[in-house]
Amino acid sequence: YLFDPESKQNKLAVFLLKDRKGNLMDPGGKESHNPKYKGSALTASRELYEESSKLISIQAEQIETLPAFSWSNYKMFAICIEHDGPLHTEYFEQNREQLKQNKAKRVYFESKGFTYVFVQQLLTDGLRYQRNLMKTKDYLGQPVPIKIRTRGALKRILIKGKIDLSSLIYQLTPLQLIKTNKGYATYQLECK
Repeated sequence: YLFDPESKQNKLAVFLLKDRKGNLMDPGGKESHNPKYKGSALTASRELYEESSKLISIQAEQIETLPAFSWSNYKMFAICIEHDGPLHTEYFEQNREQLKQNKAKRVYFESKGFTYVFVQQLLTDGLRYQRNLMKTKDYLGQPVPIKIRTRGALKRILIKGKIDLSSLIYQLTPLQLIKTNKGYATYQLECK
C-alpha cells in the first residue's frame, strides 16, 4: 500500500521495474542451465536480485511458499510487502553505481529504475481490455507504458484471479533494509 496524496488514502500498488527504454516490467527471465540455479523459485530469486540492482533480495525458500500461477513457459509469484512509503530510489542508484565500479555482469543493468502503479489506475486505464503495450500513469501521475508480458501477468492476477491476493493483502510481509560492507543497500524479507 502507498499513500496517494490526491485521494489522501493508502492504495494498493504494484512495484515494477523500468527497462532501458522506460517501459515498466516485472522482474523475470529464463531458467539457468546451471543445475545449481535450476527451478522457478531460484530463477525468480536470482532475477529479482539482478534486475533490481541488488535492491531486493528474496530467498528461493521464501519464494517457494508464495502463491503462483503458470502460463506457457512463464511462472509468476506474488507477494505483498509492507514498507514505510516507496522503496528508496537513491539506494537503487547507489547500488548501480557500486555495480559499475565493481564491473558487474550486464544482467545487473537490465533495468534503469523502478516505480509503482496503483491497481485502481490499472483498472481505470483498461487493464481488462488492453492487448498490447499498455499506457497508464505511475503513482506520481507520470505517464508510463507497461510491457506486454507484464500487462498479461497483471491481468491474470488482478482480473482473472489466477492468484488469490486476499490473504497476501491482509498479511503483509515486512521488509528490512540491510547495508552491506561492500556498499550495497538491500531490502530483505524480515524473518518471522
